Amino acid sequence: MLKETLMKLSLSFIVTAIIGIYGSNALPFFVYAQELPSQSQWSKIYTDSQAERGDILYQENCASCHGLQLEGTEIAPSLLGNTLTAKWNNRSLDELFDYQQALMPMNSPGGFDRQQNADILAYIFQQSNFPSGKSELPINQDAQRRIIILLTAPSK
Repeated sequence: MLKETLMKLSLSFIVTAIIGIYGSNALPFFVYAQELPSQSQWSKIYTDSQAERGDILYQENCASCHGLQLEGTEIAPSLLGNTLTAKWNNRSLDELFDYQQALMPMNSPGGFDRQQNADILAYIFQQSNFPSGKSELPINQDAQRRIIILLTAPSK
């Protein structure tokens, strides 16, 4: 009990000191600290049924550039596993999603709604062997900010 009380007092002192030193400039530090990503593509963030919907959209709209098996072609990169995660490593899902939303498909940039893009990403994650779960990949930007793309699975 005493140890817990001392830790709370220490934390309170540190917060007070930071605000005292940096004033209102310290606010972004505390806001950022509260919004750190809590999940990754390894966290079962999509469903198999969502990936099935994405498969149909991918085959009709993306495969001609990225390949039938997401392997990439001369005109577009692979979207599988390490190729995708290396490019987006340590970036939030909303960055990848915004890129996809604004620039894909190549023949009709911005041609999909947010749900369709989430479904396509779910399919890409499934084909990259990231685990599926019981909740669909979110379409809300705030929820997407809390998901980070990681090159390797976090240790448990």
